[in-house]
Amino acid sequence: MSHNNQKAHDRSISLLSVILPFVCLALFATGANPVRLILLGGTMQAIMLPMLAFAALYFRHTMTDPRLKPGRLWDFMLILSCIGMLIAGGWKAYDELRKLM
Repeated sequence: MSHNNQKAHDRSISLLSVILPFVCLALFATGANPVRLILLGGTMQAIMLPMLAFAALYFRHTMTDPRLKPGRLWDFMLILSCIGMLIAGGWKAYDELRKLM
């Protein structure tokens, strides 16, 4: 990492070390239900699962060095896990939308 990048990185860490506790305090001050906030965070992660899975497939097929190319079983398991993440994320999104209606 270059000197300028290191300085920017250190500045970002310092800034986030100050801002994030205030964000947490502001959330606490709203009186929001902590259980509901944890469920909301889990929902957001479930919705992100398919995006992460497709990113893994994209990087596997476009960015992998040919010398490190995995075998067919690895590719099959990656696709299988992508499908699993799509189902899990889709189910959670469907379940949350169903609750809203």
